[in-house]
Amino acid sequence: MLLAVTVGLSLLFITVWLIMAEARGGWYVIEHMMDENRVVYLSTPEEQRKTQRWALASFILALASDNMIIAANSVAIVGAERFDSKYTGVREIQDVKHRDLIKVNNILQRNTIYAAPHQYDFVYNYIVSLCPDARVS
Repeated sequence: MLLAVTVGLSLLFITVWLIMAEARGGWYVIEHMMDENRVVYLSTPEEQRKTQRWALASFILALASDNMIIAANSVAIVGAERFDSKYTGVREIQDVKHRDLIKVNNILQRNTIYAAPHQYDFVYNYIVSLCPDARVS
C-alpha cells in the first residue's frame, strides 16, 4: 500500500514538474556573480516570484496528500533564492565551450556556469586559475 502511494505521488509530482517546466517555457533564469572565493547564483526577482507560486501549489498538494516531507521541501524551496559555490574543494572543471558552459564539480555539488561567448575564455581561465587541484577536462 505504501509503495503504491509513493509511486502515485511521485508520478503526480513529476507531472507537476513537467507542467511547471512547460509553463516557464523550458527556461529558468539565474544570475552569476563571481569573486576569488566563490560563485554566487541568484534567482532573478521574476523567477523568485514564479518559484514562490509553484512552491505554494506544491505545499498545498503535499498537505492534501498528508506528505510532510514534500511539504517541508516546498517551504525550503521558497528560501532558496541564493546559492553559493566555493572554489575550495572543486574536484573537476569541465569545458563545454560549444554550449558556452563551464561545469564546476565538488564531491556533493555539480554546478554549471554560463559564460557569454565573448567572455568564455576569460571566465574559464579565471576559474581554472582559482582551482589548481581540480582535474580539468
